[in-house]
Amino acid sequence: LDMAADDESYPDKVLGTRMIKREGLSVSQSLIQWKDKSIDDGVVLMEMMIKWA
Repeated sequence: LDMAADDESYPDKVLGTRMIKREGLSVSQSLIQWKDKSIDDGVVLMEMMIKWA
């Protein structure tokens, strides 16, 4: 995740996870709720993006 230093928004909760197929491989995705944001502002992140952040 690329976040500005003055940005106080950060991941708060994992709301759910699922497995999808991507280029023939199973990939885990997570729905993330950000601190001080509504559930509707959640973002789906792939496991590999979370590990590289």
